Amino acid sequence: MQKLELISNKKEAGSLTHMSSLKGKLSGITYNDMVNTFGEPTYGPEDSGDGKVNFEWVFKYNDEVFTVYDWKVSEEYTKHLMGRPNELQFHVGGHTWAGDFINYVESKVAKNVFDRIGISSDLDSL
Repeated sequence: MQKLELISNKKEAGSLTHMSSLKGKLSGITYNDMVNTFGEPTYGPEDSGDGKVNFEWVFKYNDEVFTVYDWKVSEEYTKHLMGRPNELQFHVGGHTWAGDFINYVESKVAKNVFDRIGISSDLDSL
């Protein structure tokens, strides 16, 4: 069974993500999709030392650590992108291959969106 945990403690998240790097991208997922599915991000704009990342979620997924973050876009662009979700790509960072994590996150977001708008899906097993 797949296990996903959002790490909200910033100190713990920082130690877990040290030396992580880009492993992939999520396309077509908005800031609101992420918040509605997983909750508030671990880090916000006030936490970025260089302004390159505004929002970052830190997850443990099957005992591996992954991050989902915007990269080099404005806070307003990330939060208020309307009607153009395919233009925003959240980056996925980690220490290992992220393919299964990316598929899991995309499926969880899709299921959440389907549930919110009342469409039945085959994603109920997630």
